[in-house]
Amino acid sequence: MKQKPLPERAVNSISESKVLFLLNEKPITQAELEKINPDKIESVKVIKNKKEIAEYTSDEYDGVIIIEMKKTE
Repeated sequence: MKQKPLPERAVNSISESKVLFLLNEKPITQAELEKINPDKIESVKVIKNKKEIAEYTSDEYDGVIIIEMKKTE
């Protein structure tokens, strides 16, 4: 399946925001995020509420994205 490119506005807003990415509860970088195979993702949760963000980090972030991978058997 070929992925559609994100509109430039969406790419800019993502790169301008300070977002904490967690993969299976561990922080990852933007480069690591880009290497994830979308077919192996179980779920994605987006947190934008400041109180909820504080549960994951004491640093100042605009949001937290939690990615859980499918369990391998």
